[in-house]
Parts: sequence; structure tokens; C-alpha cells
Amino acid sequence: MVADERFHLWAVLLALPISVIGISRGVLGHRHTVVAALAGLGLLSLLAGALWVEGKNQEILFSVFGATVLAGAHLLNWRLSRGLRAA
Repeated sequence: MVADERFHLWAVLLALPISVIGISRGVLGHRHTVVAALAGLGLLSLLAGALWVEGKNQEILFSVFGATVLAGAHLLNWRLSRGLRAA
């Protein structure tokens, strides 16, 4: 169980700088700050699931929600960076 928790923390710590760099580069180009807000929500949810949430079900809920929102932010960022319609 401790190994699982450490893996979760390391995964979040790896996702954090990669996401910040990728999202920042896109937002600086297309200027849609909602992308940064979504990415922040996703990262915060992932971090909460890794550090603060008690119970396996809650940890899974926060992690899946955070990963989904973060993935959506990256997809939106990618689309906006290429001039594609966001919807």
C-alpha cells in the first residue's frame, strides 16, 4: 500500500512540471486562460488524491476526475494552439 501511495505521488510530481510547461506555452500563444484554469483544477485534484484524501474510493475519485480534467485541458490547449475550433 505504501508503494502505491509513493507511485501516485511521484506520478503527480512528474505530471506537474510537464503540464505547467506544456499548458503555459500554449496559453502564451492562444491567450485562452480557461485552459490554464482547467489544468490547475486537474492538477489540484490529482495532488489532493495523492496527498490529502483519505480512503481508497475517494482517492480514486479525485485521481480519475483530475486526470480527466487535465487531459481535457491538454486536448483543448492542443486544439487552440493549432487554430482548431475548441468545441
